[in-house]
Amino acid sequence: MAAVALLAASCSNEDFSAPAGGDGNVVFTAELPALGSRAYGDGLSATDLKAYVYSVDGETPEYLFSKEATFDGLHATVELALVTGKTYDVVFWAQAPDAPYTYSTTERTISVTYDGAANDESRDAFFVTEAGLTVNGPIHKTVQLKRPFAQLNVLTSDYAEALASGVEVKQTGLTMELPSVLNLADGKVDELAEVTFNLSDLPTGTASVGDKTYTYLSMNYILAAADKAVADVKVSTDFALNAELSFTAVPVQRNYRTNIYGALLTNPAVFDVEILPGFDDNNNVDISQQIAPGVFFDEATKTYTAMSTEGLVWLNAQSKASPAKFKGCTMKLGADIDLAGVEWTPMRLDGNSSWITFDGDNHTVSNMTVSDPDAAGFFGYAIGYIRNVKFTNATVTGNYKAGVVSGDGLCSRIDNVHVDGATVTSTPRLVNGKYDDANNVGGITGYLSAEPNAYVTNCSVSNATITAYRKVGGLVGATNGAAVVTGNTITNVKVIADMTEPDYDGAATRKPDAGEVVGTMVSANATVENNTASNVSVSVLKPADGTLAIDTPEALKALAGIVKGGNNMAGITVKLTADIALDPTEEFAPIGCFERNGTQAPFCGTFDGDNHTIRGLYVNIPEYKVGAGLFGYIQNATVRNLTLASPVVKGTAYAGALVGLAYKGSGYCTIENVTVDGAAVLSVPAVDASGVFDGGNNVGGLIGITQFGIVVKDCTVRNSTVTGYAKVGGMFGLACYGAGGNVTIYENNKVENTTVKQSLENAYESSIPTTIGAFAGQVASGTLPESNTTLGVEVRPAH
Repeated sequence: MAAVALLAASCSNEDFSAPAGGDGNVVFTAELPALGSRAYGDGLSATDLKAYVYSVDGETPEYLFSKEATFDGLHATVELALVTGKTYDVVFWAQAPDAPYTYSTTERTISVTYDGAANDESRDAFFVTEAGLTVNGPIHKTVQLKRPFAQLNVLTSDYAEALASGVEVKQTGLTMELPSVLNLADGKVDELAEVTFNLSDLPTGTASVGDKTYTYLSMNYILAAADKAVADVKVSTDFALNAELSFTAVPVQRNYRTNIYGALLTNPAVFDVEILPGFDDNNNVDISQQIAPGVFFDEATKTYTAMSTEGLVWLNAQSKASPAKFKGCTMKLGADIDLAGVEWTPMRLDGNSSWITFDGDNHTVSNMTVSDPDAAGFFGYAIGYIRNVKFTNATVTGNYKAGVVSGDGLCSRIDNVHVDGATVTSTPRLVNGKYDDANNVGGITGYLSAEPNAYVTNCSVSNATITAYRKVGGLVGATNGAAVVTGNTITNVKVIADMTEPDYDGAATRKPDAGEVVGTMVSANATVENNTASNVSVSVLKPADGTLAIDTPEALKALAGIVKGGNNMAGITVKLTADIALDPTEEFAPIGCFERNGTQAPFCGTFDGDNHTIRGLYVNIPEYKVGAGLFGYIQNATVRNLTLASPVVKGTAYAGALVGLAYKGSGYCTIENVTVDGAAVLSVPAVDASGVFDGGNNVGGLIGITQFGIVVKDCTVRNSTVTGYAKVGGMFGLACYGAGGNVTIYENNKVENTTVKQSLENAYESSIPTTIGAFAGQVASGTLPESNTTLGVEVRPAH
């Protein structure tokens, strides 16, 4: 233990170069931790101590002076004269004489020079920063100096056997990616770069792990971050071994010791790794036998640990190919896993692998995308224990049971599992001429059945949208038996029972069974209690007598998703039963999708606003030529009796507050008694597939572009601004009229107190287009009837 005494006094800045005693004592007791039973890391090599003193009374720390001391064993004393009433930061750094470390007094960083010999005990060092020390009288504090390094040891149990066979290793080196700078003020390290320790004589002595004695092949101090990370390690030797000593996904962490050990010289494919916190022998985490890249197996505890995405993918494949070998075992995460770009298929925790444990060790699985028709989720079927893991940005799709953690939670025991950011969707599938399934869907698990036991406890789901035909809940779709759901939290979740499929088996009698926490309890003996739901909406979309009632923003957004998914709502009347207030800062995906180079899914039903108002619509589509508006694309549809208040629509072509593209399809489109009040509609050219600008046209206050075979009557645009490059009008961008052999009617429509502007942003034509007008930017094949009027409309062409 090192004691550091700081004496505080009233003195001027000039006194700092030669401190003297003062009117009060500030005493720091600084402790250097030792390694315990291991041969290296006793702390005795770090004999030189420096205390760097900074004034922090100003906006930025000001370096004042440093004071040196020498440790006697593990003890040292430094006396500093400080000014009473002032505030200081004191940075302590202890190292061996001539150790390859450089301290910057301005940046408060230590830079490490790795060039030189490996296996050097004199590279051990320690630091601590005492921040915000205000001297107001006697102070006595204890601080602990800790290593900025991880100690990485490579040990072998077969040195004697290798020597007898003619393999004599006398020197080793080390290559891995490491940081080289540590900020002692905030503890952060810089970026990784490949570093090589040159060959040096083997460390002396042996170490005991368990009941075996090991010979050191390598011992190095490596700069490491405060959080656990994984690294690939290569050990070079002065003897040409048959196999390179390479170790992948080795855990390293600041102030921890990692031991790689095994029969490394005669069987280099088999090794163990243990990581020991605080450089003592307690709380060991053993990771044994690297059996695949990024996967370790501990025979003693029957634990498989995935240290990388590659390792988790391997475990997933094995869970399906050889499920029996996992029975009674534990699968564990040793690092955060990013599944972006991975075609994840549900992992198996059932059948022969019954009653295994999956322990995330509080790590995160991010960016999972998974689809399965029967049981979709991280796990398909999950008979076992699942705990201590977080899922972020998950997308789960299927046709039956679905959940982020598991589709089917038969006998699942799920604890301390968290989902933040997810979309879970199950859609009906065709079975014997009828649609069926799309039930048992939840944020954690779709189906939780106790046979005899199952539970979801201490879990959370947040920022998620969960959609199914029926039996859908924010946490669990359906429980069965004596399942327990308790102590969970659901926040900012949308639960949607989409029952718009008219050919669903038994559709007339099916219940939605949708709930904030649990959709339904199949049996009455489940325990669902002490769960908290906040900002959770439950919407049921079920046509009654051919009418689908919409009364919430969530239901309106769900309608857009349903149409984009392929249900064009033909033959169904969507009716507003309340005013809808959308969040004007949240983007709305148009109902009906037209993408010039992608999806084309029109709305083909009837939308009756029933004289209600939709307020706060915000559509923002930067992609090239995509329909933008409350409706992106309609065919053979009717929209009537609706007011849009303060809509904001931004697109690159085909933009209107109400409709981007209105095409007749096989019949006619009818728009009547629709008012747009206070709109801002904008269309700007975008880069097309050939890499040049195009679009920015067909933009109107009501509709971007209409086709022959449309009826628009008794509609009003007022108090609005419509801006585009070409074919820009207060009511229509381009209106087709008077030809084509189809009934086309425009009657009693008006534009009032509105500004129509031409923008040359991203202009691409040699001459400025002139297709801009108070009512329509351009009319194809005729002149609109006089019953269509404008009043107080300002047209601002760019020329």
